[in-house]
Amino acid sequence: MFTPQSLSSSPLGQALLGWYCVAENHYCFSTANETFLPRPWRSEVLLHHPRHSHVSSAKPILLSQDEEAHRQRATMLNHLWQEYDDLVPSHFEILAGLKSLTTLPAPARSKQQHTLQKQLQAFHRQFRQFTESPAFLEIMRPSIPVAPIPSREAFHAHCCPPTPFRATHFHFPPAANLRLVTICLDIMILSVVSPVLTPPTPTPTPPTPLARDLAEYHIYELCSTFAGAELHCADEQDSLLPAYATLFTAAFLCATPATRSWLWHKLAHGEDVCPAAVRPVRKILGTLWKVPELVGGGFGRWKMEPLVGTAGGELVAEDIELASRVEELSLGE
Repeated sequence: MFTPQSLSSSPLGQALLGWYCVAENHYCFSTANETFLPRPWRSEVLLHHPRHSHVSSAKPILLSQDEEAHRQRATMLNHLWQEYDDLVPSHFEILAGLKSLTTLPAPARSKQQHTLQKQLQAFHRQFRQFTESPAFLEIMRPSIPVAPIPSREAFHAHCCPPTPFRATHFHFPPAANLRLVTICLDIMILSVVSPVLTPPTPTPTPPTPLARDLAEYHIYELCSTFAGAELHCADEQDSLLPAYATLFTAAFLCATPATRSWLWHKLAHGEDVCPAAVRPVRKILGTLWKVPELVGGGFGRWKMEPLVGTAGGELVAEDIELASRVEELSLGE
């Protein structure tokens, strides 16, 4: 029988656990449920490989300088993914707590909201320590391509509008997927979790200009990072599949018409290549935005005239609970 210690002690066990975490993370994001696997299974990997061991000082024989640099970056990125997988269950606990608010009477609900606010503050501190760590900043170093690659630039020219912003590139391109999921968390906290934990007012108030600007900044960064990943993966579209799962969060608040049109074309592509993963996300978004048309139709139907949600800053716990059950989703999916 496997234990957290035995599974985490081998590269194969760590790889299997990593694949499971990918599936479980997608499930928890889509259903607002906590993780099934107890937390020690994720944490044990970090005990075997603490942060200071990200980069080995030993240079393997028969590797060129470029190959060694690539190996070190790959090792660093792998450890950062392990840190992320250990960190993100705290976010799922908060989402599950938001959903549970609907079952509580007023006094208990107010107490639970206060507890969740404390949890959110603690998680946000840990999340910031992660995204501002030296290893994270190093792996996310931006890069400016020496020259555009015509075949890649033209890959979607026949089916998508031109990218209305500059794509983001990294010195180590595989880091883009990790950057996408961390931006996704920023958007979720700002556009979903914080509004639900805000005390209700008799008259719903829209987001402040500062909050809206911050959300738009994160969304712009998400879209530009996806655009760079799309160019890098032009010849290997399967490598782009994980990125589509994060792109939907940009649709929470995407006010610029040109960016919204570009975004919906990409969401339609995601639905074409991975319909089983996108279908529940589309229904969840339709519920949260209060756009019922989206629940019954695909993104492709609306990409020329993208729908605009009306939820704004008025989300409540009932929205989270309703969105989490609009689509029956099992962990196997």
